[in-house]
Amino acid sequence: MVSTELRQLAENWRTEAGRLRQLEAVGQAAVFEQLANELEASLATWETSSLTIREAAVDSGYTEDHLRHLVRMGHIPNAGRKNSPRILRRDLPDKRRSKDGSKHPQKLHCREQIARSVADSAKGGSDG
Repeated sequence: MVSTELRQLAENWRTEAGRLRQLEAVGQAAVFEQLANELEASLATWETSSLTIREAAVDSGYTEDHLRHLVRMGHIPNAGRKNSPRILRRDLPDKRRSKDGSKHPQKLHCREQIARSVADSAKGGSDG
């Protein structure tokens, strides 16, 4: 999942900060730590954002009716009210994930592709 990869990126930045501190590059280490903090704060905000059923359907790939059913059955926690359910982004199921756990690239949203690109560039991967 993208948030897992971005959390790993923040951890990599913290590791780099530690390495820089050992080299007495305190200013550069502080920059890496600040970036890691900002990334983790942004991820926390993103993951706990509350979505309408319609928004959740667009993000997850499931139909609105199916998501309503999952909320009614308690498979997904209701972040809203009884007659106005909402779903936290972190609780969304992802229909686009294949059986092997990989995502189908043609069905990724732009923000996911951007986040993957950022994570991959930090690992030395390609952005294309």
